Amino acid sequence: MLAIFGLSLVTIVIVAALAFDTGMMLLEKRDQQNAADAAALAGARYLVTSPAQDPKAVARDIATENGFTTGVENEVVEVFVPPTSGQFRNVPGYIEVKIRSTRSSIFGGVLGVVGWNVGVRAVAANQPGLDMPFAMLALDEHSCKALQVSGSGLVTSAGTVQVNSDCQPDALWVGGTGTLEVTAAGATCNTVGGITETKGPGSELDCVQVEDSYAIPDPLRTKPEPPVPGTPADIQQLTTSSKEIPDGCPGAQPPDAPATALDPKTCAFNASYAGTVWRLFPGYYPGGLDFGKGTFYLEPGIYYIGGGGFVAGGGGGSVVDSVVWSVDPGGTTAGTGGILIFNTEAYEFTDECAAGIGTNDQCIGGIRLNGGTADVNLQPLDDGSDWDGMVIYQDRDFNIAGKDVQINGGNSSLEVAGTIYVPAGDVEVNGNAGTIILDQVIAWTFKVNGNGGTIEVLYRSGVQAHVSGAGLVE
Repeated sequence: MLAIFGLSLVTIVIVAALAFDTGMMLLEKRDQQNAADAAALAGARYLVTSPAQDPKAVARDIATENGFTTGVENEVVEVFVPPTSGQFRNVPGYIEVKIRSTRSSIFGGVLGVVGWNVGVRAVAANQPGLDMPFAMLALDEHSCKALQVSGSGLVTSAGTVQVNSDCQPDALWVGGTGTLEVTAAGATCNTVGGITETKGPGSELDCVQVEDSYAIPDPLRTKPEPPVPGTPADIQQLTTSSKEIPDGCPGAQPPDAPATALDPKTCAFNASYAGTVWRLFPGYYPGGLDFGKGTFYLEPGIYYIGGGGFVAGGGGGSVVDSVVWSVDPGGTTAGTGGILIFNTEAYEFTDECAAGIGTNDQCIGGIRLNGGTADVNLQPLDDGSDWDGMVIYQDRDFNIAGKDVQINGGNSSLEVAGTIYVPAGDVEVNGNAGTIILDQVIAWTFKVNGNGGTIEVLYRSGVQAHVSGAGLVE
C-alpha cells in the first residue's frame, strides 16, 4: 500500500505541476502580452511627428501601469526603435516591446523545476496619412460624460464616435429617451474609458461599442492659426432702406466708425434691422459679429473674429427673422462658396483679457447659431489653403466659461458643413424639434441634446482629418 501510495503521490504532483504551474505560466503570458501590446501601441503614437514625448519612455510607462517594470520581481521590459528582430527588424516607423520574467514554481519544484521563464513581444507601426473616419471626437482625456447624448429625438452619425476620456464608467454617456445611431458600415463607438447607457423609454445606443480603446491624438494639432487678415471691404446693403451700416461694422459712416484692433466693437444688427439684406466680406472683425435680425450673405473667405464672438439669430422665440448664408461670390443663395470662422480675442488686448479686465468686445466670445430664429447655412472653406474643409476653428488657448460653440435647432433649416474644431472648448448641439446637419465635430467635450429633433452628423466625402494611425503588426 505504501508503494502504491508513493507512486500515486508522484503522479498527483506531476498533474498538479501541469495544472497549476502551466496555468500560472499561461496567465502570466497573457498578462505580459496585454501589457506589451498596450505599450507598443502607446509608443507608436510618437514615432512619426516630432514627438513631445520619447516613444520608448511612453512604452515603458504603459508597461509599468500594467504591472511590468524592469528589476521588479525578476521582470525585464525592453523597448527597441526600430525593432531588433522579426520581419520588421531595423525598419523605421516601428516599435518593438519585449517583456520577460521568471516565476517560481508551485509544484514543479518537487520535480526539480524551481522556476519558469515566460516572455512575449509586440511590434506596432505608425503609418502617416491615414484617414480616420470619425464624425465625433471628444479630446478630453479624463472628464466623465466627455461625450454626452441626452434628451429625446434621433442623433445619427455616419462615422465612428471616438471619446479619449478614461473615465469609468461613463466617458460616453447616453441617456434620456433618444437614440444615438452610428449608420456607416464598420463604424464604432470607441472610448478609452467606459460607456453608460441609461436605457430610458425609447432610448438606444445603436453602434458597436468598443471600450478600453486607445486615445486618438488631436488630428489637427499641427494646424496653424490663420494670420490676422486686413480690414474687410465695406458691408453692402442690397435693399432700399433708410438703415445705415451699424456702428462697428466695415463701412460705418460718421458719427459711427468701423471697429479697429485698438477700438474693438461688435458689428451688431439689432431688431430694427429686420427685413434688410446685407452682403459681408471676409477679413478681421475686432469685436465680433452679431446677426440678430436681417438677411446676411457671407462672401467666401476667412472671417477672423477678434473678440465678441459670432452670433446668428437672436435666440429665444419661435419666429425666423434672420438668414445667415455663406454664398458664392456675388451670390444670393446658399451655395458652395465656403467660409472659415476663426474665433479668438482682439490681439491688441491679450494682456488685459488674460488679466480678466477686458470687455466682451475685446475678449473672446462664444459662437451661437440659433435655428429657432435664424436660417443658417454655412459651408466649409475651399480655397486651397491649410484650412480647407474647416468651417469653425477656435483658438487653442481658450476654453470659454459656459459653451464655446452652441448650435440650436428649431423652426428653420440649419446646416454647418465641414469640420467644427474647438480643441480646448465645449460644443453643444440642441435639436429643439428641428433638423441640424453637421459633418464632423472635434472638441474637448461634446454634448448633444435631441429635444425631439434630428441631428445628422453626415461625415461627407472630403471632410476628414489625415492622421498618423498606430496599429499592431506582430
